[in-house]
Amino acid sequence: NKIDSVIHLAGSLIIGEGEKYPKLYYKNNVLGTKSILSACQNTLVKNFIFSSTAAVYKDKQNTVHEKSKIKPKSVYGKTKAEAEKLIISYCNKSEINYAILRYFNVCGASSSGRIGLISNTDSLFKNISLSLMKKKPTITIYGNNYNTPDGTSIRDYIHVSDLADIHYKILKKIFTTNSSMIVNCGYYRGISVRAVVNEFKRQSKKKIQILYKNKRPGDL
Repeated sequence: NKIDSVIHLAGSLIIGEGEKYPKLYYKNNVLGTKSILSACQNTLVKNFIFSSTAAVYKDKQNTVHEKSKIKPKSVYGKTKAEAEKLIISYCNKSEINYAILRYFNVCGASSSGRIGLISNTDSLFKNISLSLMKKKPTITIYGNNYNTPDGTSIRDYIHVSDLADIHYKILKKIFTTNSSMIVNCGYYRGISVRAVVNEFKRQSKKKIQILYKNKRPGDL
């Protein structure tokens, strides 16, 4: 097969899990990336897209752009930042176009409704959806003392279908312009965790019991 482009989506991505198992996250996210780059040697590959994360940015920045300070707080963010460095270094030496896509919080499913988030993903949208299927829906919110209007953390979410579209457009862009880039993937619009829960309540017309717990280690 004359493969000219690689889209590297593989990796471990749960913040809390990464804090518990840092060696596993280093193996999967850093050494795994190194392995994929090694597989690209002496091939026809000219384009490389990597799914990174907004978790590489320094904590407590209200808004970020692609040149904002990189200082990951979590093990997950640190391993993704390390993988980014490997990709940039390798691709520059090998004259391969690269695109590093820093996802914000991905949510949603395919328009058919058949394909959604995998079960071991710690996603607010998935957790609420699963809870709503029960007789007495309950959702846990981690932290209600953030410096925000309702006390819960504010995050930027992006729908998976839009993210898929971004991959296609970015691949086309780096291929036709023979250039590399780093791109944040979000809507530049923050929504609090509590506001998300309230919208689910409104749409489903169900009562959801909210349990508040402490912030989790590594959470931005």
